[in-house]
Amino acid sequence: MIQNEEKSIQNGSNSIQNERKSIQNEEKLIQIEGKSIQNGRNSILKGSKSIPILGKWKKSAVDSKNA
Repeated sequence: MIQNEEKSIQNGSNSIQNERKSIQNEEKLIQIEGKSIQNGRNSILKGSKSIPILGKWKKSAVDSKNA
């Protein structure tokens, strides 16, 4: 009986450790989400930079047709 109680106490401490690990995993997920948001902002910035280049390309195509 006493041995069984000791095992159940150990199992209880293991479950606490598992909960701590799951909390750490959640923190990592939050960090990953933060990085993906930053990547999204970077792609938006890159997209806005590429728009003027497309505008220049379109103008040059029109100019070559007129010439």
